[in-house]
Amino acid sequence: MKPKVADLLLNHGYKIYIATRLYDYSQKLQAEELEKTVSNALSDVTDLKQFKKPVTFVPFRDIDEDQIISDDKSSYIFHKDVERLSTDVIGLIGIYNDISKDDGIAFEIGFSYAHSIPIFLLNTDFIWYRLIKEQRDFVYDPIIDHMAKTHRYYYIPTSSNDFRERLLEGFNNALSLLNVELKTFFNSDADGLKLHDVNKLKVKHKKVFIDFGGGRCEYQREYAEKLKNAILDYSSEVSIGSRFVPSDIPFDLRANIDLHNFEDSEIYVFSADEPEIDSGSAALVGYAYATGKEILMYYSGNIEILGDGNQIMKKNLMVECACTDVLFIFDTLIERVLKSLRGGASC
Repeated sequence: MKPKVADLLLNHGYKIYIATRLYDYSQKLQAEELEKTVSNALSDVTDLKQFKKPVTFVPFRDIDEDQIISDDKSSYIFHKDVERLSTDVIGLIGIYNDISKDDGIAFEIGFSYAHSIPIFLLNTDFIWYRLIKEQRDFVYDPIIDHMAKTHRYYYIPTSSNDFRERLLEGFNNALSLLNVELKTFFNSDADGLKLHDVNKLKVKHKKVFIDFGGGRCEYQREYAEKLKNAILDYSSEVSIGSRFVPSDIPFDLRANIDLHNFEDSEIYVFSADEPEIDSGSAALVGYAYATGKEILMYYSGNIEILGDGNQIMKKNLMVECACTDVLFIFDTLIERVLKSLRGGASC
């Protein structure tokens, strides 16, 4: 009999990676509920009674992040999480919520996608988005939708007069969507998986992909064009992410074009000037890191992020630690890209 995905979890030490915000108590408890969903789905397709080892990996908890003492805690956490995703993770499951989608989770999505790890995401927000000129509704950046199996659920049942009970019932109903997906996944043929088979990009001439938020805002489009024009004399193969730019080309197809141009590049340049980096751009950072691209982050802000254990970051540690270089002045960014194109820098 061919092995199932469940067999890899139970008998070969593989893990399900739990990806969710872990900043406050409620988010950490939410991760525990995701873990229960994994266990419930697995128990429906196999016998868990004799199995003692955990089949999930929760980043904050399972590297004892609250107890880490290090001169560079951010780098330590980054490499621990990347190490896990690079070796024994067989699936990623996450609740991916909020107006600004967490860029660290987006990095993990892109990194997992590069490693052919199946990704299952749930959104329980009561708001979503619309492209104004095209009247096209969406929840996630289409790069995320391309990489992951996504679900959206927001509904508060009326089965009880107790509001807390109704909220919990709605949340459990949302988790049931992931439960169904996971049962199908755990029961599927393990031979069909091609985990951790990452193709490193090999190109003769350096190509540049610039993604300033996918062109959501006018200033992002202007800066991306300015950078492109500054480097055209050194590389005629420069493309700009434009999935959010108004166009007659369908939204999803624009995302596919961005993904193709990214995959065909060797240098990835992105903007981190928003409070949180566009989730599609951050996912491409994870993809770029896994495939060996040069990653240049432009950040002109005057704010740092402080975390426990003397952490100091410009942006989410998963994104920042993956970068080849971080540039704070636009003219310096231009010079840095030109240096790479002239052969003066490499990954």
